[in-house]
Amino acid sequence: MVIVRPLFAGDAYRTEVWISDDALAAIEKYVRKKENPRGFLLKKLKHYAMNGFENYVGSDKPIRHEWDGVYRIGHDNNLFRVLGFFDGRGDGIFISADAYLKRGQDLSAADRRRINAVARIKAEGTWRKASDDD
Repeated sequence: MVIVRPLFAGDAYRTEVWISDDALAAIEKYVRKKENPRGFLLKKLKHYAMNGFENYVGSDKPIRHEWDGVYRIGHDNNLFRVLGFFDGRGDGIFISADAYLKRGQDLSAADRRRINAVARIKAEGTWRKASDDD
């Protein structure tokens, strides 16, 4: 079971972003050690959430559909990727289950396994929002 917690949630956001502990840890590590300029990724994620992810989805945009309902968020200036899916009730809640730094431009076998793992979480419903007990 993947537990997700709010990263950007509430009335200020057209698309809420909920994130797993593993994905958040990967983002924090990337921001701390590799990202230049610092804070760019989280600033962009917040911007997308405030304006609605639907405005940034497309083959030539930063949020792209991979397959089986999995979307990746990335930018041309780096290889860091956030993987997730919409919760099934439209595009108002995005569930980020994984995040990682790719090794190259093309999708490797390891990249495809990560996308398939997120697709499995979505298909099997093996995620839930954190409660006060978590």
